[in-house]
Amino acid sequence: MVKSLFKKIEENKLLPFLFFLLVSCCMWLLQTLNYKYETDVAFRVNVEGLPSDVELDKEDTYFMARVRDYGTTLIGYEFKGATPLTVNYEELIYINGRLVLPLFTAMKKIENEIGSSGSVVRLLQDTLVIDVKRDVALLPVRLDGVIDAADHYMVTDVEIVPSEVNVYATASDLESINEVRTEYLVKKYLKSGISFKASLVAGDLMTIEPSTVDVHVSVQRLVEKRVNVPVDYIGFPAGYSGLLPGEVELSFEIPESDAESIGAKEFKVYVDYKELLSSGTGKGEFTVLPSSHKVVNVKAEPSQITIR
Repeated sequence: MVKSLFKKIEENKLLPFLFFLLVSCCMWLLQTLNYKYETDVAFRVNVEGLPSDVELDKEDTYFMARVRDYGTTLIGYEFKGATPLTVNYEELIYINGRLVLPLFTAMKKIENEIGSSGSVVRLLQDTLVIDVKRDVALLPVRLDGVIDAADHYMVTDVEIVPSEVNVYATASDLESINEVRTEYLVKKYLKSGISFKASLVAGDLMTIEPSTVDVHVSVQRLVEKRVNVPVDYIGFPAGYSGLLPGEVELSFEIPESDAESIGAKEFKVYVDYKELLSSGTGKGEFTVLPSSHKVVNVKAEPSQITIR
């Protein structure tokens, strides 16, 4: 039966036909692969020269690029899998606290890898991020800069919202900080309260959420007030016969809302005998200590005392 089958094939000349068909297909395939085409090729990024305190979250980062080359070359990419690209850490950049492979660098690396016959049509990603292991901590926000009121006005309160933010950074970076600063701000000669947004300063591999805070500054007008305060004489010899005023009149400025609550009991006025002697002149000023930090521009009358 088998002999009969081959005999029929030989008589019908089917075998030569199939042979030439196979040869034709191979020739067509070779000719077809000799043209240039475009296809998506996978690349694997290997980072070298990592600092000791930086650890990648994944050993390899993959991305896709559209490559134009001869068909025979493109078939090779399909069989060998992702093509490795070696990148030095110094070639990477920081964007918003993330480690990024610049597109220009990636294009040059690919061009060197595929050789002169191929070309990069485009990268299929806008950003090539290299994931780094990071921890998170909740840290307070500190306002950095100068906020001052105009003459006869006072900044009575500065509120930051939120007062604490989440900081994502490497373990070594988190160990080195205990707060987050705002950008340097200058707000001067204020006569009324203001509110504004302030950006937070982040390190190279640091992300802060939220990245901005709201700052509310309260400003009040100062009013002048006068009180009489008794003087405490420290270390004066018993029976001292010199003139010692029993009290002095203090004039000062205070925010209008606190004017009624601040009186003579919020002040301490004293003179230290030893300090007067050490001055060599026997003259010295009354020392005035207000208990409230809102009291400014304090003046005493009389302002000085002289001992014999």
